[in-house]
Amino acid sequence: MLIFNYRIMVCVLLGMLQGADPIAASGDMDSQEISPLRVAASSSISLEGSGEWLPEARQRLFGAQGSGTLRRLPGTGNASDGGELVRDEQLRPELEDQGSRTVRRLPETGNASDSGERYQKWEGVAGDSPKDGIPQPKPEDVWNMDEGIVYTRIPRTTSTIEANGKILRNLDNYDRLSDVTARFWGFSAPGQLVYRKADGNEEILYDCVSPEPRPCVPMDVSVSLDGTRIAFTIYRAARLYNQQPNTFPMKLPNKSLAMEGAEAQIVTLDLITGKLTAWPHTSGTWDTAPIWLPDGRIMFASTRAGDWPSVLGSAGFHPALQLWIAKADGSEAVRVGPHERDNAMHPWLHSKTGRVMYSSWQIVDMLPYRSRGGLQVLFGTKDNFWWVMSVDQRGGNLEAELGAHTRQASIEHGLHTLKALHFLGERANGDMCTANYYRGNNLGGGTILCWPVEPGNVEGESPAYAPSQKATFEPRGLYLAIAGGSTDMPADKKGRARDPEGLPDGNLLFTWMEGRCHRSGYLYFKKDETQKPELGCNTGIYRTTRIPANPATETDTLVVVDSPDWHEFMPRLVRSRQVATPPLKTTDSGQCLLGGASMEAEVRNYGGEGEFPDRTPCALQGCSTHGIDLSEMVKIRFWEVIPFKRRRHESDFNGSQGIRTRVLGDVPLQEDGSFLASLPCDMPYLMAGVDSEGRAIARDQVVQSLRPGELHTCGGCHLHSTNQTPKFEESLAAQNSPVILEQSSVPEWKWAQDVFPLLQKNCASCHSGDEAPDGLTLDRPGTGKGSTYWQLANNINTQHLPEPPPVDIRGASPPGRMDRPWLSKYVHMLFARESLLYWKAAGQRLDGRTDEDRPNDINFGPDHPWTLNEAELKILADWIESGVYAE
Repeated sequence: MLIFNYRIMVCVLLGMLQGADPIAASGDMDSQEISPLRVAASSSISLEGSGEWLPEARQRLFGAQGSGTLRRLPGTGNASDGGELVRDEQLRPELEDQGSRTVRRLPETGNASDSGERYQKWEGVAGDSPKDGIPQPKPEDVWNMDEGIVYTRIPRTTSTIEANGKILRNLDNYDRLSDVTARFWGFSAPGQLVYRKADGNEEILYDCVSPEPRPCVPMDVSVSLDGTRIAFTIYRAARLYNQQPNTFPMKLPNKSLAMEGAEAQIVTLDLITGKLTAWPHTSGTWDTAPIWLPDGRIMFASTRAGDWPSVLGSAGFHPALQLWIAKADGSEAVRVGPHERDNAMHPWLHSKTGRVMYSSWQIVDMLPYRSRGGLQVLFGTKDNFWWVMSVDQRGGNLEAELGAHTRQASIEHGLHTLKALHFLGERANGDMCTANYYRGNNLGGGTILCWPVEPGNVEGESPAYAPSQKATFEPRGLYLAIAGGSTDMPADKKGRARDPEGLPDGNLLFTWMEGRCHRSGYLYFKKDETQKPELGCNTGIYRTTRIPANPATETDTLVVVDSPDWHEFMPRLVRSRQVATPPLKTTDSGQCLLGGASMEAEVRNYGGEGEFPDRTPCALQGCSTHGIDLSEMVKIRFWEVIPFKRRRHESDFNGSQGIRTRVLGDVPLQEDGSFLASLPCDMPYLMAGVDSEGRAIARDQVVQSLRPGELHTCGGCHLHSTNQTPKFEESLAAQNSPVILEQSSVPEWKWAQDVFPLLQKNCASCHSGDEAPDGLTLDRPGTGKGSTYWQLANNINTQHLPEPPPVDIRGASPPGRMDRPWLSKYVHMLFARESLLYWKAAGQRLDGRTDEDRPNDINFGPDHPWTLNEAELKILADWIESGVYAE
């Protein structure tokens, strides 16, 4: 029997009486102000295909309480009295076809007694114990703030399935919240955006659930600095689909947003007038994660530019998210983050510094190889390489905040591994906070880490004083704020935390996940350890009573909103706040200038080199050649990063860095080691210190860019631990005109046209055929296995070599297998002076060592005849250090 909720019927009928028409929007529509009382009364497209209910309609129809889920204490009566709709635990929000529309099945009434016990427990009414002098919470203290919150909720799956005569439950383990892997689709839907006021009453601001489910979820809410408006993202698709996780023989009732027709649009809402404004939108793009800036504009992350991620990041089936800024109505949008090659997500405006913190995916060059996989020679879990970066309010002056150089934090006895750092917030004292979680299977939940932000270009502790090499440049004072399970295993008793939001009293509002909360395979799902627990996974919004907190103990936290029918997450306080607006360094000429005051550097591992081949010199602290004195650097080289305009795979891209670059030019150092360069504005670039022959000695692996009119200066090379550095204003470079690099001064050397003919001419007379010295044949065209290119740039397994290198990496097969940054026995992916191929071409070993210095590295060997001239050697070095690209 189909049971209707009377409120839904009233909405539909009143909408018909008022003649409310759905709002249609074209693919490229102008910014549109939408009447807050206009209700989508049919299945027609509204707001680009979402068909959602619009804000304030419910309040006008139902009064101040709205129709959201209202938190009730046990024993306060039946849910039909206007309080909470309590669903029978044996029912799910089933979808039934009725003619041309789908209706959601809800119970007409429900008794709260069956869920009263868990409400008592979570609200601190009973079962809590006194702890460390913290006053015992009382029911009236559960919400004791003046501010309300806005949050997202999605229906929690509470139904069961039958498999081989056995009833399986706890399907809510497969409800999915958005995270760094489910960025645009694949997460559970539909959803609602809810305004929970300080008195506990709730109002649905945006609704994709009722009167019938729609393929959309409103998320990413941001509150304006005066507390009167919000901006949020509507993620939508052409349809919902039933999930079928890996190894499951059947589809589940859990609904998710499909990839088909997926896109996202930003909307603003005036909380006083109820006026909703949809941003201009181009079909098929994603505008996401808005934040308000002090000047009233909005910074957001978008795929508008159509730049695709680097090769390792290309599995996402969509262009990269980059930072943009627009007016509050979405007009005059300008890209400010062209340097983000692999996605930027969920920015946060930091109150104390005025800088915009955000999550940045960094997987180019050696960055994804900072830890070793199970075979000791692979990159780590690439979807976990999300750092916290920051820019100023115009999008310039890029800095690293957390994760760029630290693999394992010193907290928890050095056992706390940094993974995906995502979902940012800020405590009342200005400490930044982030969720730290293992991507993919865990709903974006783990632990909450916080740290005090230092002023200036200071990231953290000097490597000389770090507790371990793995904690290089760790922010001073980094601490575990909220405990939880952050591994790729069921959370169980540990629970998981995400979405930190600072409260005025210094505590944190956050999303808490109770239960296993892990997407395991079918065989594991059937086991008793998954089926026996009363709770599979439930998320709700909680607040701490002290920091650090362990919500699993149920004594450090209080519930804010947690209904058994919903997953509630992404809370933000509705309040005004003050944000610093520091002055920006600009140029009078409008040029984009980059300057350095000295070559004082922190690019070398203080622990020295590890056993060869050692990946840490370019995977953690910095990236330099250890055997060459840094005083040999006499110029700064710049590479332009060429954006991908289509999806690239490892199988169809031949190169070592995951991106494509070309040499822009060199800027000489002054006598004091300073420099000043004028670069093309908004051009993504990489840089390195090079010797007199233009060969790299120390490299930066993070892609950067300069905003129009930006002056970006630093005291030295990779100095992240102190601001007590030479002042650029006092340097020789500051007293002189900048060196202007407008366009590439060097051709982009190509393998087939430039490099391979060079090797054929000079080397193939000896290095050809089955008897080629060392098994290296330099006359085989192409890029496939066995070709000359493959032998130099892809033979990390050192196959077909008569004498493999004398290296023994634990777990590697076969013996003699190399490791990054070496691509083969002959080529180092970042330094020509570390490459045997270049040594042989130049007739000498050039890494600052001798064959006798280390017993297990690559030796130069006997004298080798060489015929390459200076220009040809330069082509070979430039090709190696530009990523061994082959078209």
